[in-house]
Amino acid sequence: MSPQTDLSGDAPDFDGLRVQIPGEHQIWFVFGDQRHYITDIDVMRSIFRDDAFRTETDCARLPEGSVLGPGSRLVRRSGSTSVHLVVCSHPGQETRHLVIDEAQFEHYGFDAEKIVEISPETLRNIPVGLPLGPLATALAMAERYSLERLAEGLQPDRPTLLLLLEERNRFAEQFATHLQETVRRRVNILFGWLEDGQLVISSAAPATAGSVTTRLPVEDLASAALPLRIDRIDLLATEFKPAARAVIAALGCAFDLTPLAAPPAPSSMDAAAIGEFRALVQQAARTIACSDIMLAALRAWFPGRPITIGLDPEPGKPNLFRVHPARLDPDEELRVLIWNGALEPEKRLVAETIAACRDDQAAVRFYSLGGTPMARAPAGLRNLGPANCLDLNKLVCVLRPHLVWFPSPAPEVFDFRVSAAMAQGLPILAGAACGLGLRLDGRPYSWILPMNATAVIVRSELAAVRTRWAAEYSRLRRTEAAPSFYPGAYLTWDAPTASDYAEPQPQVAAPLQPAKKKWRLFR
Repeated sequence: MSPQTDLSGDAPDFDGLRVQIPGEHQIWFVFGDQRHYITDIDVMRSIFRDDAFRTETDCARLPEGSVLGPGSRLVRRSGSTSVHLVVCSHPGQETRHLVIDEAQFEHYGFDAEKIVEISPETLRNIPVGLPLGPLATALAMAERYSLERLAEGLQPDRPTLLLLLEERNRFAEQFATHLQETVRRRVNILFGWLEDGQLVISSAAPATAGSVTTRLPVEDLASAALPLRIDRIDLLATEFKPAARAVIAALGCAFDLTPLAAPPAPSSMDAAAIGEFRALVQQAARTIACSDIMLAALRAWFPGRPITIGLDPEPGKPNLFRVHPARLDPDEELRVLIWNGALEPEKRLVAETIAACRDDQAAVRFYSLGGTPMARAPAGLRNLGPANCLDLNKLVCVLRPHLVWFPSPAPEVFDFRVSAAMAQGLPILAGAACGLGLRLDGRPYSWILPMNATAVIVRSELAAVRTRWAAEYSRLRRTEAAPSFYPGAYLTWDAPTASDYAEPQPQVAAPLQPAKKKWRLFR
């Protein structure tokens, strides 16, 4: 094979040529600023007019691209004049490259007699690669083609919502994906984020395999995005910088503001940043708080301004959804699953609580999940390992915990640990600092510890939980909870009403229906 590629200096322009490096046997076909190895003479003769090639030393400076192996061919869709080069690197691994015009077809030395006609369905199933032609033209055509594919994937009878990520990070992408799962049955969903001065719009979250992605210049955004028919934007803001507002202004449609990072205190921000943050809130149709913590922060910044409360992006699982408590017999230990954080005070509280239960010989067994391992785990605590390395559903089925305890808040403003626990139907005990008061309000088998709770208070609460366990069954609902903010109110896109901002009121549990009489078919 060729020696190590040297990318120093300007690479020579061998686009469209077949080239051999002196002293080597390989023949390379150059396109897209890469050299592509032609595996044998039969492949060359199935595509090109002749067997000619040039010998060039500078070809070694080009990076290697995909291989033109057996099965590589020229194809054309039935009824079309456009020709594609299908590059087959391995069996079942193909990409198609559109030849942008007849002049480029001649320049590349392709043979018109070797074009094979295929059905539109067959062509559509071959992944798309970079068009063949001058690089700038090819890139522009690729972006235009991706934009057309994005537009074709939108259902014309549904409005289109753009989830605009101000910053690409794990939490923002996870939150946006959950929003997509919640509302995708009612609206078209697009993801957007800024990258190198361009707006990247995709059919799925960043780095999702198989997604269709296009890049649009911000300065020409108004006309470039017209085919996508964007009706609404939800800005998932983390930095509150002017670039996001410029994109929204260019798109020219109403937007919601969902902060995913608590804004710092005004004293720690400069005047420009404060002005930008206030401008975003004032121009937004709605400012949506995704947690108790965010609600408190926004109200501190904007006292008296309406803030919409949206607490539950987990798809199909509103914050009052059914709980499935494990059976707790009088002589049975209370199994507590502690979902740890990384904060030292909470670790100390956990250790002291376990020690207090051990000293009182309380019938409680503790398991630890996630968080940073303690330097010295207290006796009576079994560490199960990091949560992201475990199958939570399988763990719950085997362990059957009675309670999951969140002693410390998540680092993000919305706690997806709680989403996971609620998805399993687990009873929840949470520290006041977790900010789950609104989210757990009215949910059976859910308790909030007082602020600055000590080990003695937690020990007493665990004893009270055991006492109240059977009585809580009367609060379990046989029907689904009332509709949550997502997707109903979230997708109204009308002028907000006062009811949008009202905090959830505790709901009276529906009375249990008497059990139906069982018919005895046989005596």
